[in-house]
Amino acid sequence: MSTSPEELPETPDTYEGAAEVDPEHWREDPLVEDAEAGAPDERVDPEHPEVPSEQELRDETAEGRYEAGDEQVPPEEPAMGEAIADLDVPEDPAFEDEIDPSNDSFHGGADL
Repeated sequence: MSTSPEELPETPDTYEGAAEVDPEHWREDPLVEDAEAGAPDERVDPEHPEVPSEQELRDETAEGRYEAGDEQVPPEEPAMGEAIADLDVPEDPAFEDEIDPSNDSFHGGADL
């Protein structure tokens, strides 16, 4: 069931004082004035101005579940340095601690 354009009610494409109507006086557009004046957002509680984003709420919830023991996977991924520090690499006694590539004869190096 689709509606043809002819069946739709006629609505104005613009409003009085719109920047599209008078581009030279765009600052007088009521919507631009409200945005520039820093009109308070109706969704923000004035007593609690810092409302966490949905992502922050999800992160906090995940952290709370982990701390409560409901989940075994930590909510944050470790940083590269933390991941490398946690990496358990066995030492191979066949290799020296530090190999000097300057005397590698295979690549054209020579003893100094």
